Amino acid sequence: KYRTLRSPEEETAPAIVASSKPKRPSLLDQLVRRLTALSRPPAHKPTPQARGGSGGPPRVPAVERPTEERLPAGLRNLGNTCFMNAVLQCLSSTDMLSEYLMLDHYRRELLNRNKRRQRHQTLEEECVLVDALIQLLRALWAAEEDDGDCEGALRLFRAAVARQATQYEGSDQHDAQEFLVWLLDHLHQELQACKRHRNHKTPPPKSRGDLTELSQHQRWRSPVGWLFEGSLRLRLTCPRCNQLRDSFDPFLGLSLPLPTRLHRKKRTVSLRLTLRAASPPQLQVRVQLEMRDGCRGSDLITGLASIYKVPEGQLMLLEETEDGLGTAFDPGHTVPVSGGLLALQLPHEGPPPPDMLLIVCRCRVGNMGPFFGWTFAVDVPRDASYVKLQKRILEALEGRSDTTEQELRDSFSLLLLVGAGLSPRTISADVDHPLLVDAVELALLYSRGRFPFSPPHVRLLLEWDSDAKDRILPRDSDEILDDSPQYDSVNVTEESVTLEDCLAFYFTEEKLEPDEAWLCPHCNSRQQGVAQLTLWSCPQILVVHLKRFKQDIGKLSTPVEVPLRGLNLGPYLCPGAPSSEALYDLYALCNHHGSGMHGGHYTACCRHPVDGRWYHYDDTRVRRLHEEEVVTCDAYLLFFVLQKPSGEHCARSPFTRRQSLPLHSGRSRSHDDLCSPPRRTHSVRRREPSPKTLSAKQPSSSYLTVTSV
Repeated sequence: KYRTLRSPEEETAPAIVASSKPKRPSLLDQLVRRLTALSRPPAHKPTPQARGGSGGPPRVPAVERPTEERLPAGLRNLGNTCFMNAVLQCLSSTDMLSEYLMLDHYRRELLNRNKRRQRHQTLEEECVLVDALIQLLRALWAAEEDDGDCEGALRLFRAAVARQATQYEGSDQHDAQEFLVWLLDHLHQELQACKRHRNHKTPPPKSRGDLTELSQHQRWRSPVGWLFEGSLRLRLTCPRCNQLRDSFDPFLGLSLPLPTRLHRKKRTVSLRLTLRAASPPQLQVRVQLEMRDGCRGSDLITGLASIYKVPEGQLMLLEETEDGLGTAFDPGHTVPVSGGLLALQLPHEGPPPPDMLLIVCRCRVGNMGPFFGWTFAVDVPRDASYVKLQKRILEALEGRSDTTEQELRDSFSLLLLVGAGLSPRTISADVDHPLLVDAVELALLYSRGRFPFSPPHVRLLLEWDSDAKDRILPRDSDEILDDSPQYDSVNVTEESVTLEDCLAFYFTEEKLEPDEAWLCPHCNSRQQGVAQLTLWSCPQILVVHLKRFKQDIGKLSTPVEVPLRGLNLGPYLCPGAPSSEALYDLYALCNHHGSGMHGGHYTACCRHPVDGRWYHYDDTRVRRLHEEEVVTCDAYLLFFVLQKPSGEHCARSPFTRRQSLPLHSGRSRSHDDLCSPPRRTHSVRRREPSPKTLSAKQPSSSYLTVTSV
């Protein structure tokens, strides 16, 4: 159940022969037992009265008391410490960090590897904050809700924080993101694997081949860096000589500005829509919608449903393919720039009844001729005969109602598309129930597995005889309404944004302002270069900070749609990056309720590492959450974990893992430096979105650079 941060030497150590003395359960075993017990009610033993005492007659049985669901422990508010409580709950749910600290792996790492530590300085003096955090984590993981041990451990932790940062001594409200940065920075300093010589200097990289050599000098890393640190590449391009200049900076979190409507690019999405609730019954319309750039299929469905007054569950998107029919398009995917989408109004909303089969059809002349008409959908009883199936299709095509059965048999044949890589199957007219054959079952199985987001369906090609087509079908079967007054283009841009919108805006290519001109070493002159940020490496734990606060307008309450699973950073990885896995799952978030940075209230929503359930932490008040309740418009800090860590065990010691990250040297800077990094001409730091052309500068090199681009 647990991933561990133990060293490989510990994992391969020989087993110790069991002694006669019973083995004491490990701390991890105790924690898992305690947490497992939280989700099941305590057992009630019968009282002596219920058993009848010592052999006496049975008395009135004991009444079973209703058991309440046990919840994880919360943290008491010690006076405007909700910002601290919310951050601590998120870090407690970071199981790799919690396990590494609570099992004392850090002590063994420091004792074994920190050879340059001063003799007069003890381990306890070096790790005051770490020890206080460990005691608090142990109290949280082992305590029941509203346990007094948590309050005592929290007071000790707060005192340890106040000794190192006087701004946290009083009862003032603070920003949760600033506290998280400060805490990770100081944890990193206490958990460093070794001390640098004062005269040690890291040679600057001269080429891409020197990046590996540069990474060998980064020996003072800690579990904080191994879990939370990624790396960004900033590429500057000279507009005069096209000279490229790359620089690399580590980050512990991405601070994403929220793109406003002014900054959201729009584009026109064109598609064909087949409607049923119109006159005539089947109607194909060419639609143009003005959508925001990067919109998803679900946004398209919402817009179409709003315009044409059709239930969203009755619309299905198809992506055009060479076979003419198209394949189901995932509403969660981004609408392709090239278009090529079809929309169908289905006969019913949601999956068809068990005795009905949903069929997506398209017509063509012969087996190699051109396609005609529109793609449409019909529902047919599963036990329908061949003729009844043809009649149902003819009704949808508005063909002649006086067509005889023999004419139908000779007019068109049915070709079943089973699935990718499988040859189409011709449905025989001699079969009594053609929709109950094995080929149809195989096509349904393929549809459920390949397109779980759409109703189960099969696809049929209708191969018409040329003469029968002209004789049976109406002449306007190819007609597509275009530019009809009742189907004007409509702007369906929504007020909410997605996290993908924020990422796309963050990584947008920018041109430097004149006062930020870059000194090109090749031209030897200052140029307004083009800056492009990309990801060089992805962290195990990705922290995303949504920049909701602005000095001029206060807090932005724009809803941000955040995926619980499968956040993909792959499009923002630069070519040749060492990271290849970039899919993340949300496991914790910190909310800010209120209208100002220095006021309001902080809460946390975390997925428990043991039972996988979501819980809402409001100081000492803890309650269960459904997944649809997790993300709200108050989301402020998002914590993601990387799916399927590559190659090595994710709990491998951070000091035995050789890095390929082009990290910069330098001691961790103060908290003020982290929040307000110095400006430099050869790096870019993205500012808040403004109506002007975006340009910014990157903070100077430091281990704990927070990229507030």
